[in-house]
Amino acid sequence: MDIRLKIGNSEYLIAGDNKKVIEFAGMFFDHDIVIKKLNGNYINVDHYNVDQLDAKDIKEIKDFCSANHIDDFQFYEDIENVNISMSDDRLKTITPVQQNLEKLIKKLSNKPKLVPSA
Repeated sequence: MDIRLKIGNSEYLIAGDNKKVIEFAGMFFDHDIVIKKLNGNYINVDHYNVDQLDAKDIKEIKDFCSANHIDDFQFYEDIENVNISMSDDRLKTITPVQQNLEKLIKKLSNKPKLVPSA
């Protein structure tokens, strides 16, 4: 038996003995078990926001870090709820035509380019 398990935006294939697959899958819908997604977050100045800072702003950030003994990247985690669902949709395996198309694209995109001499 094969079951697709979708947690958030990721899908997993659960395969094996029917009874064990059903038992395993059932645990994801047990009200005594909570599944949440962990998100890692960095607090830093990066190329997205540095353009918006002037010298005074940068000095203020440096002074804050110095006063609070912060000398490395700051990291924290938060959690968010995720949707969980299951289906018995069949696995969409690659077909021979798709394999040939993939090989053709790789072959054509990896061939040496002729550069005209000056």
